[in-house]
Amino acid sequence: ALERRTRNYMAVLTGDQDWTDDSKCKILTLEHHMAARRMGFLQMFEAVASVDDYRTGFLDGSFAPTRFFTHYVLPLVTAQQKGDKFAATKLVRENSPLLSEETLKGNDKPIAQLRTAQAAIDSLMALWVNGEPTCAAIAANIAETNLFAIPDSLKAALAAKQASLAETPDDEEADPVSDEIAALVAFLDCAFLEIAPYAAYVAHEAPFDTHQGVKGLEFERVMVLMDDGEARGFLFGYDKLLGAKAPTAADIKNTREGKETSVDRTRRLFYVTCSRARSSLALVAYSPDPTAVRAHVI
Repeated sequence: ALERRTRNYMAVLTGDQDWTDDSKCKILTLEHHMAARRMGFLQMFEAVASVDDYRTGFLDGSFAPTRFFTHYVLPLVTAQQKGDKFAATKLVRENSPLLSEETLKGNDKPIAQLRTAQAAIDSLMALWVNGEPTCAAIAANIAETNLFAIPDSLKAALAAKQASLAETPDDEEADPVSDEIAALVAFLDCAFLEIAPYAAYVAHEAPFDTHQGVKGLEFERVMVLMDDGEARGFLFGYDKLLGAKAPTAADIKNTREGKETSVDRTRRLFYVTCSRARSSLALVAYSPDPTAVRAHVI
């Protein structure tokens, strides 16, 4: 809400109403999870990005379990909800095992197979009758109808989740699942609502990006979010750069010895973010001591 008020203020200050348009502002965060929280896919981010082997693929959109939802389920559901039968049919015809060339060739009743595919679509869409389903409910439904091929890792997570639900208090303690499968089980617990904003973010169609991810790019309107506490990082320190915190003993020692400090790194990053703006720039600093920041900056 504070960041929205800042953009409204910038619109008045600059006489540029495009500051209030999400599609015409670039908002720079220190870490990806800051964007995930603001866009509404934080639960999904924390589930998957916590695993090092998953993080890169998750953030570039190539991670198979999440790509399954962004490239198959989301487009189909969107087309169905918009009543775009052509787009829905095209997607299923090109990607569903139910309508593969091999399946249709081996079936002497292709019309019946088309009806099977339509029934699978109807079964999937029925999940929205009582509200927004979880990714687990969607994956289980698709596994049952064979509407799309589910990645093996997602199948394993779905099996682990279903096995845990089937356990009773009298059962012996189950074998622990790996961190990777546990992460995917947590992902399956997420609401499908998180898929669309995540898809927009990894496709660079969202207003958010990271401070380091826009080097070399320029935008008309830029808002830079600086929050050491939320970023949870240790390489950068905006509170030190902006005067809210004193340099540490290590910072002072490194400065005397001509070594790089976190303030040096932060100053360079700050320059990168500020020089991205063509027309106007808003700097938003969250700090435990805003009075000190104000005095230092002025």
